[in-house]
Amino acid sequence: MFDQSDNACMKASDAMTTRNHRIEVSSLHNETEVQDGGRVAEVVAMYNDTVLDVQHLGQTRDGRRSAPRWLAAGGALMLGGLALFGHDAAQDWDGHAEAVKAAAEVSAPAPKAPGTGLGGLGFGLAMLGLVPFGVAAMRMQDRARTAYTLGEGHDAAFHVAVPGRRELPIVQGERDHHLQFTADMAGEVRIGDTHVTLEELIRNGLAREVEAGVYSYPLAAGAKARIRWQGLTFFIHSVAPGRVIARKSEIDKPFWFHNGLSAAAIGSLILLTQMIPNEAGALALQEELGDSRFVGYLAQPNEQKDEAVPSEEEQADEPGGTAGERHVGDEGKAGKKESKQVSGRYAMRGPASAVPKLARNFDPNMDARTTGVLGLMKADSGHFMASPFGDAFAVGNDNDDVWGQLVGKDIAESNGVGGLGLVGSGRAGGGTGEGTVGLTSVGLIGHNRPGDGDGGLHRRSAGFEDRKTRSPQVLATKAEVVGGLDKDLIRRVVRAHINEVRYCYNQGLAKDANLKGRVAVQFTIGGAGKVTSAVVGETDLKDRAVGSCIAQAVKRWSFPKPASGGAAIVTYPFILQPG
Repeated sequence: MFDQSDNACMKASDAMTTRNHRIEVSSLHNETEVQDGGRVAEVVAMYNDTVLDVQHLGQTRDGRRSAPRWLAAGGALMLGGLALFGHDAAQDWDGHAEAVKAAAEVSAPAPKAPGTGLGGLGFGLAMLGLVPFGVAAMRMQDRARTAYTLGEGHDAAFHVAVPGRRELPIVQGERDHHLQFTADMAGEVRIGDTHVTLEELIRNGLAREVEAGVYSYPLAAGAKARIRWQGLTFFIHSVAPGRVIARKSEIDKPFWFHNGLSAAAIGSLILLTQMIPNEAGALALQEELGDSRFVGYLAQPNEQKDEAVPSEEEQADEPGGTAGERHVGDEGKAGKKESKQVSGRYAMRGPASAVPKLARNFDPNMDARTTGVLGLMKADSGHFMASPFGDAFAVGNDNDDVWGQLVGKDIAESNGVGGLGLVGSGRAGGGTGEGTVGLTSVGLIGHNRPGDGDGGLHRRSAGFEDRKTRSPQVLATKAEVVGGLDKDLIRRVVRAHINEVRYCYNQGLAKDANLKGRVAVQFTIGGAGKVTSAVVGETDLKDRAVGSCIAQAVKRWSFPKPASGGAAIVTYPFILQPG
Protein backbone atom coordinates (compact mmCIF):
# COMPACT_ATOMS: atom_id res chain seq x y z
CA MET A 1 0.00 0.00 0.00
CA PHE A 2 1.31 3.46 -0.86
CA ASP A 3 0.61 6.47 1.26
CA GLN A 4 -1.29 9.50 0.00
CA SER A 5 1.83 11.30 -1.32
CA ASP A 6 2.91 8.23 -3.22
CA ASN A 7 -0.54 8.01 -4.80
CA ALA A 8 -0.28 11.62 -5.93
CA CYS A 9 3.14 10.97 -7.45
CA MET A 10 1.92 7.86 -9.18
CA LYS A 11 -1.03 9.75 -10.62
CA ALA A 12 1.33 12.43 -11.93
CA SER A 13 3.58 9.75 -13.35
CA ASP A 14 0.63 7.99 -15.00
CA ALA A 15 -0.51 11.22 -16.60
CA MET A 16 3.02 11.88 -17.91
CA THR A 17 3.32 8.36 -19.29
CA THR A 18 -0.09 8.60 -20.97
CA ARG A 19 0.91 11.88 -22.55
CA ASN A 20 4.20 10.49 -23.83
CA HIS A 21 2.48 7.39 -25.21
CA ARG A 22 -0.10 9.51 -26.97
CA ILE A 23 2.68 11.60 -28.56
CA GLU A 24 4.54 8.52 -29.76
CA VAL A 25 1.43 6.87 -31.20
CA SER A 26 0.14 9.93 -32.97
CA SER A 27 3.71 10.88 -34.13
CA LEU A 28 2.97 14.44 -33.15
CA HIS A 29 6.18 16.39 -32.60
CA ASN A 30 6.01 18.37 -29.41
CA GLU A 31 7.88 21.64 -29.35
CA THR A 32 9.81 20.64 -26.22
CA GLU A 33 10.79 17.10 -27.22
CA VAL A 34 12.83 15.47 -29.96
CA GLN A 35 11.22 12.40 -31.52
CA ASP A 36 14.28 10.77 -33.08
CA GLY A 37 13.99 7.41 -31.35
CA GLY A 38 16.41 8.30 -28.60
CA ARG A 39 15.54 7.98 -24.94
CA VAL A 40 16.74 9.73 -21.81
CA ALA A 41 16.15 8.84 -18.20
CA GLU A 42 14.30 11.45 -16.19
CA VAL A 43 14.92 11.17 -12.43
CA VAL A 44 12.76 13.08 -9.94
CA ALA A 45 13.74 13.06 -6.25
CA MET A 46 10.94 13.89 -3.77
CA TYR A 47 10.49 14.11 -0.04
CA ASN A 48 6.76 13.80 0.75
CA ASP A 49 5.15 16.32 -1.61
CA THR A 50 8.33 18.36 -2.16
CA VAL A 51 10.40 17.92 -5.32
CA LEU A 52 14.07 18.03 -4.34
CA ASP A 53 15.83 17.36 -7.65
CA VAL A 54 15.10 16.72 -11.35
CA GLN A 55 17.79 15.50 -13.78
CA HIS A 56 17.92 13.95 -17.25
CA LEU A 57 20.56 11.34 -18.00
CA GLY A 58 21.81 11.27 -21.60
CA GLN A 59 20.31 14.65 -22.49
CA THR A 60 23.72 16.21 -23.24
CA ARG A 61 26.56 14.52 -25.04
CA ASP A 62 29.99 14.09 -23.57
CA GLY A 63 32.20 16.88 -24.92
CA ARG A 64 35.34 14.83 -24.35
CA ARG A 65 34.51 12.78 -27.44
CA SER A 66 35.08 15.75 -29.76
CA ALA A 67 38.17 17.05 -27.92
CA PRO A 68 40.64 14.85 -29.89
CA ARG A 69 39.37 16.28 -33.19
CA TRP A 70 39.96 19.82 -31.98
CA LEU A 71 43.41 18.86 -30.73
CA ALA A 72 44.28 17.34 -34.09
CA ALA A 73 43.10 20.45 -35.95
CA GLY A 74 45.08 22.77 -33.67
CA GLY A 75 48.18 20.62 -33.92
CA ALA A 76 48.00 20.56 -37.72
CA LEU A 77 47.69 24.35 -37.89
CA MET A 78 50.57 24.91 -35.48
CA LEU A 79 52.89 22.40 -37.13
CA GLY A 80 52.18 23.73 -40.61
CA GLY A 81 52.59 27.34 -39.54
CA LEU A 82 55.80 26.68 -37.64
CA ALA A 83 57.19 24.76 -40.61
CA LEU A 84 56.59 27.71 -42.95
CA PHE A 85 57.94 30.21 -40.46
CA GLY A 86 60.98 28.09 -39.58
CA HIS A 87 61.85 27.51 -43.24
CA ASP A 88 61.98 31.25 -43.94
CA ALA A 89 63.72 32.08 -40.67
CA ALA A 90 66.50 29.56 -41.39
CA GLN A 91 67.55 31.33 -44.59
CA ASP A 92 70.77 33.36 -44.85
CA TRP A 93 69.24 36.77 -44.24
CA ASP A 94 72.55 38.35 -43.19
CA GLY A 95 74.12 37.37 -46.48
CA HIS A 96 71.06 38.64 -48.34
CA ALA A 97 71.33 42.00 -46.56
CA GLU A 98 74.98 42.29 -47.55
CA ALA A 99 74.10 41.39 -51.13
CA VAL A 100 71.34 44.03 -51.20
CA LYS A 101 73.76 46.63 -49.85
CA ALA A 102 76.41 45.72 -52.38
CA ALA A 103 73.88 45.88 -55.22
CA ALA A 104 72.65 49.27 -54.05
CA GLU A 105 76.18 50.67 -54.02
CA VAL A 106 76.68 49.81 -57.67
CA SER A 107 73.07 50.66 -58.63
CA ALA A 108 72.38 47.05 -59.58
CA PRO A 109 69.02 45.27 -59.19
CA ALA A 110 68.46 43.88 -55.72
CA PRO A 111 68.81 40.10 -55.46
CA LYS A 112 65.77 37.98 -54.80
CA ALA A 113 64.98 37.36 -51.16
CA PRO A 114 65.55 33.80 -49.97
CA GLY A 115 62.72 31.60 -48.77
CA THR A 116 59.11 31.36 -49.86
CA GLY A 117 57.93 34.65 -48.40
CA LEU A 118 55.27 32.85 -46.36
CA GLY A 119 56.94 33.26 -42.98
CA GLY A 120 54.33 35.75 -41.77
CA LEU A 121 51.50 33.50 -42.92
CA GLY A 122 53.10 30.58 -41.10
CA PHE A 123 53.34 32.58 -37.91
CA GLY A 124 49.68 33.54 -38.23
CA LEU A 125 48.66 29.91 -38.77
CA ALA A 126 50.64 28.87 -35.70
CA MET A 127 48.84 31.50 -33.61
CA LEU A 128 45.52 30.42 -35.09
CA GLY A 129 46.25 26.87 -33.97
CA LEU A 130 45.95 28.02 -30.38
CA VAL A 131 42.19 28.48 -30.84
CA PRO A 132 41.41 24.75 -31.38
CA PHE A 133 43.63 23.94 -28.42
CA GLY A 134 41.53 26.25 -26.25
CA VAL A 135 38.30 24.68 -27.50
CA ALA A 136 39.67 21.20 -26.79
CA ALA A 137 40.63 22.24 -23.27
CA MET A 138 37.08 23.41 -22.63
CA ARG A 139 35.59 20.26 -24.16
CA MET A 140 37.68 18.12 -21.84
CA GLN A 141 35.87 19.76 -18.94
CA ASP A 142 32.42 19.16 -20.52
CA ARG A 143 31.31 15.83 -19.08
CA ALA A 144 27.82 14.43 -19.66
CA ARG A 145 26.10 12.85 -16.67
CA THR A 146 25.43 9.18 -17.41
CA ALA A 147 24.56 8.00 -13.89
CA TYR A 148 22.36 9.21 -11.08
CA THR A 149 24.39 8.43 -7.98
CA LEU A 150 23.47 8.53 -4.31
CA GLY A 151 26.26 9.10 -1.83
CA GLU A 152 28.58 11.60 -0.21
CA GLY A 153 31.26 11.72 -2.89
CA HIS A 154 32.18 14.73 -4.99
CA ASP A 155 30.54 13.31 -8.14
CA ALA A 156 27.30 12.22 -6.42
CA ALA A 157 24.13 13.54 -8.05
CA PHE A 158 22.11 13.43 -4.81
CA HIS A 159 24.03 13.79 -1.58
CA VAL A 160 22.76 11.39 1.04
CA ALA A 161 24.50 8.87 3.28
CA VAL A 162 24.44 5.27 2.00
CA PRO A 163 25.14 2.77 4.81
CA GLY A 164 28.12 0.57 4.00
CA ARG A 165 28.90 2.33 0.72
CA ARG A 166 30.47 5.54 -0.43
CA GLU A 167 28.11 5.92 -3.39
CA LEU A 168 25.40 3.93 -5.18
CA PRO A 169 24.16 4.65 -8.75
CA ILE A 170 20.42 3.93 -9.00
CA VAL A 171 20.21 4.76 -12.75
CA GLN A 172 23.12 4.20 -15.13
CA GLY A 173 23.64 4.39 -18.89
CA GLU A 174 23.70 6.92 -21.72
CA ARG A 175 21.26 5.46 -24.28
CA ASP A 176 20.24 2.13 -22.73
CA HIS A 177 19.51 2.78 -19.06
CA HIS A 178 19.64 0.29 -16.20
CA LEU A 179 17.91 0.53 -12.85
CA GLN A 180 20.08 -0.45 -9.87
CA PHE A 181 18.84 -1.05 -6.36
CA THR A 182 19.60 -2.97 -3.17
CA ALA A 183 17.56 -5.55 -1.30
CA ASP A 184 16.56 -3.08 1.43
CA MET A 185 14.96 -0.69 -1.11
CA ALA A 186 11.23 -0.84 -1.90
CA GLY A 187 9.50 0.12 -5.12
CA GLU A 188 8.10 -1.14 -8.38
CA VAL A 189 8.60 -1.01 -12.14
CA ARG A 190 5.65 -0.33 -14.47
CA ILE A 191 5.65 -1.08 -18.18
CA GLY A 192 2.29 -0.28 -19.65
CA ASP A 193 -0.27 -2.05 -17.43
CA THR A 194 2.27 -4.45 -15.93
CA HIS A 195 3.43 -3.80 -12.37
CA VAL A 196 6.42 -5.65 -10.92
CA THR A 197 7.90 -4.93 -7.50
CA LEU A 198 11.63 -4.83 -6.87
CA GLU A 199 11.35 -7.87 -4.61
CA GLU A 200 9.67 -9.86 -7.42
CA LEU A 201 12.40 -8.83 -9.85
CA ILE A 202 15.00 -10.28 -7.47
CA ARG A 203 12.99 -13.42 -6.68
CA ASN A 204 12.14 -14.20 -10.32
CA GLY A 205 15.73 -13.60 -11.48
CA LEU A 206 14.77 -10.71 -13.76
CA ALA A 207 17.31 -8.48 -11.99
CA ARG A 208 20.89 -9.72 -12.04
CA GLU A 209 23.29 -9.15 -9.20
CA VAL A 210 26.17 -6.93 -10.37
CA GLU A 211 27.92 -6.87 -6.99
CA ALA A 212 27.23 -7.95 -3.45
CA GLY A 213 23.71 -6.79 -2.55
CA VAL A 214 23.28 -4.62 -5.69
CA TYR A 215 20.93 -5.66 -8.51
CA SER A 216 20.50 -4.24 -12.02
CA TYR A 217 17.41 -4.25 -14.26
CA PRO A 218 17.24 -2.78 -17.83
CA LEU A 219 14.62 -0.09 -18.38
CA ALA A 220 12.64 -0.49 -21.60
CA ALA A 221 11.35 2.45 -23.63
CA GLY A 222 8.38 4.01 -21.86
CA ALA A 223 9.07 2.20 -18.59
CA LYS A 224 8.58 3.87 -15.23
CA ALA A 225 10.10 2.99 -11.90
CA ARG A 226 9.73 4.13 -8.33
CA ILE A 227 12.19 3.55 -5.49
CA ARG A 228 11.43 4.35 -1.84
CA TRP A 229 14.34 4.53 0.54
CA GLN A 230 14.88 6.30 3.89
CA GLY A 231 11.83 8.55 3.45
CA LEU A 232 12.89 9.58 -0.07
CA THR A 233 11.10 8.67 -3.26
CA PHE A 234 12.82 8.54 -6.65
CA PHE A 235 10.72 8.42 -9.84
CA ILE A 236 12.55 7.20 -12.95
CA HIS A 237 10.97 7.62 -16.40
CA SER A 238 12.30 6.66 -19.81
CA VAL A 239 11.22 9.59 -21.98
CA ALA A 240 12.16 11.27 -25.24
CA PRO A 241 15.02 13.78 -24.99
CA GLY A 242 14.06 17.41 -24.55
CA ARG A 243 14.56 19.89 -27.35
CA VAL A 244 17.45 22.30 -26.82
CA ILE A 245 15.99 25.78 -26.50
CA ALA A 246 18.18 28.79 -27.21
CA ARG A 247 18.92 30.73 -24.09
CA LYS A 248 21.15 33.57 -23.03
CA SER A 249 24.82 32.74 -23.35
CA GLU A 250 26.92 32.49 -20.22
CA ILE A 251 30.09 33.55 -22.04
CA ASP A 252 31.97 36.48 -20.52
CA LYS A 253 31.44 38.81 -23.46
CA PRO A 254 33.61 41.77 -22.24
CA PHE A 255 36.52 39.40 -21.65
CA TRP A 256 36.38 37.88 -25.12
CA PHE A 257 35.67 41.28 -26.67
CA HIS A 258 38.88 42.78 -25.33
CA ASN A 259 40.83 39.64 -26.19
CA GLY A 260 39.47 39.79 -29.72
CA LEU A 261 40.49 43.43 -30.10
CA SER A 262 43.99 42.66 -28.85
CA ALA A 263 44.33 39.73 -31.23
CA ALA A 264 43.08 41.86 -34.13
CA ALA A 265 45.57 44.64 -33.32
CA ILE A 266 48.50 42.22 -33.08
CA GLY A 267 47.46 40.46 -36.26
CA SER A 268 47.18 43.79 -38.08
CA LEU A 269 50.72 44.75 -37.04
CA ILE A 270 52.06 41.41 -38.25
CA LEU A 271 50.18 41.83 -41.52
CA LEU A 272 51.62 45.32 -41.98
CA THR A 273 55.16 44.02 -41.52
CA GLN A 274 54.54 41.49 -44.27
CA MET A 275 53.08 44.12 -46.60
CA ILE A 276 56.29 46.19 -46.69
CA PRO A 277 57.83 45.77 -50.15
CA ASN A 278 61.31 44.38 -50.43
CA GLU A 279 62.57 47.55 -52.11
CA ALA A 280 61.55 49.73 -49.15
CA GLY A 281 64.44 48.49 -47.04
CA ALA A 282 66.92 49.88 -49.59
CA LEU A 283 65.40 53.38 -49.70
CA ALA A 284 67.31 54.61 -46.66
CA LEU A 285 70.51 53.07 -48.00
CA GLN A 286 70.07 54.80 -51.35
CA GLU A 287 69.55 58.12 -49.58
CA GLU A 288 72.70 57.69 -47.51
CA LEU A 289 74.68 56.74 -50.60
CA GLY A 290 73.35 59.82 -52.37
CA ASP A 291 74.60 62.07 -49.57
CA SER A 292 77.98 60.37 -49.66
CA ARG A 293 78.26 60.87 -53.41
CA PHE A 294 77.36 64.55 -53.07
CA VAL A 295 80.01 65.09 -50.41
CA GLY A 296 82.53 63.21 -52.54
CA TYR A 297 81.70 65.44 -55.49
CA LEU A 298 82.27 68.61 -53.47
CA ALA A 299 85.51 67.34 -51.95
CA GLN A 300 87.08 66.04 -55.13
CA PRO A 301 90.61 67.39 -55.88
CA ASN A 302 91.43 69.77 -58.69
CA GLU A 303 91.96 68.23 -62.05
CA GLN A 304 95.61 67.53 -62.78
CA LYS A 305 96.93 67.32 -66.30
CA ASP A 306 99.24 64.46 -67.06
CA GLU A 307 102.64 65.67 -68.32
CA ALA A 308 104.05 63.98 -71.37
CA VAL A 309 106.89 61.62 -70.51
CA PRO A 310 109.79 62.00 -72.96
CA SER A 311 110.84 58.90 -74.78
CA GLU A 312 114.23 57.25 -74.34
CA GLU A 313 115.43 58.55 -77.68
CA GLU A 314 114.68 62.15 -76.70
CA GLN A 315 116.47 61.70 -73.39
CA ALA A 316 119.55 60.26 -75.13
CA ASP A 317 119.90 63.38 -77.32
CA GLU A 318 120.25 65.77 -74.35
CA PRO A 319 123.85 66.64 -73.34
CA GLY A 320 125.09 65.15 -70.08
CA GLY A 321 126.50 67.06 -67.05
CA THR A 322 130.23 67.83 -66.60
CA ALA A 323 132.47 67.69 -63.51
CA GLY A 324 133.38 70.94 -61.70
CA GLU A 325 136.78 72.50 -62.15
CA ARG A 326 139.38 72.81 -59.34
CA HIS A 327 140.07 76.11 -57.61
CA VAL A 328 142.59 78.26 -59.35
CA GLY A 329 145.48 78.96 -56.97
CA ASP A 330 147.17 77.38 -53.95
CA GLU A 331 145.15 74.90 -51.91
CA GLY A 332 145.42 74.97 -48.06
CA LYS A 333 144.48 72.88 -45.04
CA ALA A 334 143.47 74.16 -41.56
CA GLY A 335 145.25 72.86 -38.45
CA LYS A 336 148.68 72.27 -37.02
CA LYS A 337 150.99 70.03 -39.01
CA GLU A 338 152.80 68.70 -35.91
CA SER A 339 149.58 67.54 -34.12
CA LYS A 340 148.78 63.82 -34.22
CA GLN A 341 145.00 64.33 -33.53
CA VAL A 342 142.64 64.82 -36.41
CA SER A 343 139.29 65.55 -34.63
CA GLY A 344 140.00 68.70 -32.65
CA ARG A 345 137.99 71.92 -33.11
CA TYR A 346 139.70 75.24 -33.40
CA ALA A 347 139.34 78.04 -30.85
CA MET A 348 140.66 81.60 -30.88
CA ARG A 349 142.23 83.29 -27.86
CA GLY A 350 140.84 86.65 -27.06
CA PRO A 351 142.60 89.74 -25.80
CA ALA A 352 143.22 90.12 -22.08
CA SER A 353 141.27 93.39 -21.98
CA ALA A 354 138.18 92.03 -23.70
CA VAL A 355 134.76 92.78 -22.18
CA PRO A 356 132.70 89.57 -21.55
CA LYS A 357 129.66 89.38 -23.76
CA LEU A 358 126.78 86.95 -24.14
CA ALA A 359 125.51 85.43 -27.34
CA ARG A 360 122.27 86.74 -28.82
CA ASN A 361 120.47 83.42 -28.29
CA PHE A 362 121.60 83.03 -24.68
CA ASP A 363 118.76 82.07 -22.28
CA PRO A 364 119.81 82.89 -18.71
CA ASN A 365 116.91 81.03 -17.10
CA MET A 366 117.60 77.80 -18.93
CA ASP A 367 121.32 78.13 -18.40
CA ALA A 368 120.79 78.65 -14.66
CA ARG A 369 118.65 75.52 -14.40
CA THR A 370 121.15 73.26 -16.11
CA THR A 371 124.50 74.46 -14.77
CA GLY A 372 126.14 74.69 -11.39
CA VAL A 373 124.38 73.62 -8.19
CA LEU A 374 120.95 73.59 -9.82
CA GLY A 375 122.24 71.23 -12.47
CA LEU A 376 123.53 68.85 -9.80
CA MET A 377 120.29 69.05 -7.81
CA LYS A 378 118.27 68.35 -10.93
CA ALA A 379 119.71 64.83 -10.96
CA ASP A 380 117.61 63.97 -7.87
CA SER A 381 115.07 66.74 -7.36
CA GLY A 382 113.16 67.00 -4.12
CA HIS A 383 115.73 65.24 -1.87
CA PHE A 384 118.16 66.82 0.61
CA MET A 385 120.95 64.76 -0.95
CA ALA A 386 120.36 66.35 -4.35
CA SER A 387 123.88 67.79 -4.36
CA PRO A 388 126.66 65.32 -3.61
CA PHE A 389 128.89 68.19 -2.40
CA GLY A 390 126.34 70.01 -0.22
CA ASP A 391 125.12 69.66 3.35
CA ALA A 392 121.60 69.31 4.61
CA PHE A 393 121.34 73.09 5.02
CA ALA A 394 123.11 76.02 3.40
CA VAL A 395 124.92 78.30 5.88
CA GLY A 396 125.97 81.81 4.89
CA ASN A 397 129.08 83.75 6.00
CA ASP A 398 127.64 87.10 7.11
CA ASN A 399 129.80 89.32 9.30
CA ASP A 400 127.35 89.64 12.20
CA ASP A 401 124.04 88.35 13.58
CA VAL A 402 121.02 90.56 13.10
CA TRP A 403 118.04 89.84 15.33
CA GLY A 404 114.75 90.82 13.84
CA GLN A 405 111.42 89.50 12.68
CA LEU A 406 111.02 86.55 10.33
CA VAL A 407 109.63 88.89 7.68
CA GLY A 408 110.60 92.42 6.81
CA LYS A 409 111.62 94.85 4.09
CA ASP A 410 115.36 95.13 4.88
CA ILE A 411 117.81 93.31 7.12
CA ALA A 412 117.81 95.21 10.42
CA GLU A 413 117.25 94.66 14.12
CA SER A 414 113.65 94.94 15.31
CA ASN A 415 111.40 93.88 18.16
CA GLY A 416 108.17 92.37 16.73
CA VAL A 417 105.19 90.40 18.00
CA GLY A 418 104.96 86.69 17.34
CA GLY A 419 107.29 86.43 14.41
CA LEU A 420 104.80 85.35 11.75
CA GLY A 421 101.96 87.03 13.58
CA LEU A 422 101.50 84.20 16.07
CA VAL A 423 101.07 84.31 19.83
CA GLY A 424 103.98 85.61 21.95
CA SER A 425 106.58 88.37 21.88
CA GLY A 426 110.34 88.72 22.13
CA ARG A 427 113.35 87.95 19.99
CA ALA A 428 111.65 84.83 18.59
CA GLY A 429 114.86 82.85 18.73
CA GLY A 430 114.30 81.14 22.06
CA GLY A 431 114.62 82.41 25.60
CA THR A 432 111.81 84.62 26.72
CA GLY A 433 109.69 84.67 23.59
CA GLU A 434 106.72 82.45 22.70
CA GLY A 435 105.42 81.39 19.37
CA THR A 436 106.56 82.09 15.82
CA VAL A 437 106.10 78.78 14.00
CA GLY A 438 105.92 76.34 16.90
CA LEU A 439 109.02 74.29 15.94
CA THR A 440 112.23 73.35 17.75
CA SER A 441 115.71 73.71 16.25
CA VAL A 442 115.33 72.70 12.60
CA GLY A 443 118.19 73.68 10.35
CA LEU A 444 118.89 77.34 10.95
CA ILE A 445 115.48 78.03 12.50
CA GLY A 446 115.87 78.49 16.23
CA HIS A 447 119.63 78.08 16.00
CA ASN A 448 121.75 79.25 19.03
CA ARG A 449 118.67 80.12 21.09
CA PRO A 450 119.75 81.34 24.56
CA GLY A 451 117.92 80.90 27.82
CA ASP A 452 115.67 78.17 29.09
CA GLY A 453 112.22 79.48 28.31
CA ASP A 454 109.31 77.70 26.52
CA GLY A 455 109.10 80.00 23.59
CA GLY A 456 110.74 81.03 20.44
CA LEU A 457 110.65 78.34 17.88
CA HIS A 458 110.22 75.49 20.37
CA ARG A 459 107.60 72.92 19.48
CA ARG A 460 106.02 73.13 22.93
CA SER A 461 105.30 76.85 22.57
CA ALA A 462 101.97 78.46 21.85
CA GLY A 463 102.51 78.20 18.11
CA PHE A 464 101.55 75.40 15.74
CA GLU A 465 101.76 71.87 17.09
CA ASP A 466 102.48 68.67 15.21
CA ARG A 467 99.49 67.43 13.27
CA LYS A 468 99.38 63.81 12.23
CA THR A 469 97.56 63.40 8.92
CA ARG A 470 95.43 60.30 8.46
CA SER A 471 95.22 58.90 4.96
CA PRO A 472 92.61 56.18 4.32
CA GLN A 473 94.15 52.97 3.06
CA VAL A 474 92.48 50.63 0.58
CA LEU A 475 94.33 47.34 0.12
CA ALA A 476 93.41 44.77 -2.53
CA THR A 477 94.38 41.29 -1.36
CA LYS A 478 94.64 37.96 -3.17
CA ALA A 479 91.66 37.21 -5.39
CA GLU A 480 89.93 33.93 -6.14
CA VAL A 481 89.28 33.38 -9.86
CA VAL A 482 87.24 30.58 -11.43
CA GLY A 483 87.44 30.73 -15.21
CA GLY A 484 89.82 31.36 -18.07
CA LEU A 485 91.02 34.87 -17.11
CA ASP A 486 94.49 35.51 -15.70
CA LYS A 487 94.73 36.92 -12.17
CA ASP A 488 97.35 39.49 -13.22
CA LEU A 489 95.01 40.95 -15.82
CA ILE A 490 92.25 41.23 -13.24
CA ARG A 491 94.62 42.83 -10.71
CA ARG A 492 95.69 45.47 -13.23
CA VAL A 493 92.11 46.50 -13.90
CA VAL A 494 91.31 46.60 -10.17
CA ARG A 495 94.35 48.79 -9.46
CA ALA A 496 93.34 51.13 -12.26
CA HIS A 497 89.93 51.60 -10.58
CA ILE A 498 91.11 51.59 -6.97
CA ASN A 499 90.16 55.27 -6.60
CA GLU A 500 86.52 54.31 -7.11
CA VAL A 501 86.79 51.92 -4.16
CA ARG A 502 88.50 54.65 -2.13
CA TYR A 503 85.67 57.05 -2.98
CA CYS A 504 83.11 54.61 -1.58
CA TYR A 505 85.22 54.18 1.55
CA ASN A 506 85.50 57.96 2.00
CA GLN A 507 81.71 58.16 1.91
CA GLY A 508 81.60 55.79 4.85
CA LEU A 509 84.38 57.63 6.72
CA ALA A 510 82.33 60.82 6.48
CA LYS A 511 79.77 59.11 8.72
CA ASP A 512 82.14 57.12 10.94
CA ALA A 513 85.79 58.21 11.16
CA ASN A 514 86.82 54.85 12.68
CA LEU A 515 85.12 52.71 10.06
CA LYS A 516 87.31 49.80 8.98
CA GLY A 517 86.95 46.20 7.90
CA ARG A 518 87.01 43.80 4.96
CA VAL A 519 84.73 43.70 1.92
CA ALA A 520 84.78 40.78 -0.54
CA VAL A 521 83.02 41.54 -3.83
CA GLN A 522 82.00 38.61 -6.03
CA PHE A 523 81.46 39.47 -9.67
CA THR A 524 81.07 37.64 -12.98
CA ILE A 525 82.95 38.63 -16.14
CA GLY A 526 81.11 37.70 -19.32
CA GLY A 527 82.56 36.51 -22.59
CA ALA A 528 82.77 40.10 -23.90
CA GLY A 529 84.73 41.32 -20.86
CA LYS A 530 81.79 43.15 -19.29
CA VAL A 531 80.76 42.61 -15.67
CA THR A 532 77.36 40.96 -15.81
CA SER A 533 76.73 40.85 -12.05
CA ALA A 534 78.45 42.09 -8.89
CA VAL A 535 77.36 41.45 -5.30
CA VAL A 536 78.88 41.77 -1.85
CA GLY A 537 79.92 38.25 -0.97
CA GLU A 538 81.28 38.94 2.52
CA THR A 539 81.74 42.05 4.66
CA ASP A 540 82.33 42.95 8.29
CA LEU A 541 81.83 46.69 7.89
CA LYS A 542 79.18 48.31 10.01
CA ASP A 543 78.11 50.51 7.11
CA ARG A 544 76.57 48.20 4.50
CA ALA A 545 76.27 51.08 2.03
CA VAL A 546 80.04 51.05 1.45
CA GLY A 547 79.96 47.47 0.16
CA SER A 548 76.96 48.21 -2.06
CA CYS A 549 78.74 51.27 -3.47
CA ILE A 550 81.82 49.17 -4.31
CA ALA A 551 79.68 46.50 -5.98
CA GLN A 552 77.95 49.14 -8.10
CA ALA A 553 81.34 50.54 -9.12
CA VAL A 554 82.60 47.09 -10.12
CA LYS A 555 79.62 46.67 -12.48
CA ARG A 556 81.00 49.53 -14.59
CA TRP A 557 84.47 48.02 -15.04
CA SER A 558 85.66 46.39 -18.25
CA PHE A 559 88.07 43.46 -18.31
CA PRO A 560 89.87 41.63 -21.12
CA LYS A 561 87.89 38.90 -22.81
CA PRO A 562 88.47 35.43 -21.29
CA ALA A 563 90.60 33.22 -23.50
CA SER A 564 88.11 30.34 -23.34
CA GLY A 565 85.25 32.59 -24.39
CA GLY A 566 83.23 31.67 -21.31
CA ALA A 567 82.55 33.52 -18.07
CA ALA A 568 84.90 34.06 -15.15
CA ILE A 569 83.76 34.28 -11.51
CA VAL A 570 86.00 36.46 -9.34
CA THR A 571 85.95 37.03 -5.58
CA TYR A 572 88.09 40.09 -4.80
CA PRO A 573 88.57 41.16 -1.16
CA PHE A 574 89.39 44.74 -0.15
CA ILE A 575 90.79 45.73 3.26
CA LEU A 576 89.72 49.22 4.32
CA GLN A 577 91.59 51.10 7.07
CA PRO A 578 91.19 54.72 8.16
CA GLY A 579 95.02 55.22 8.34
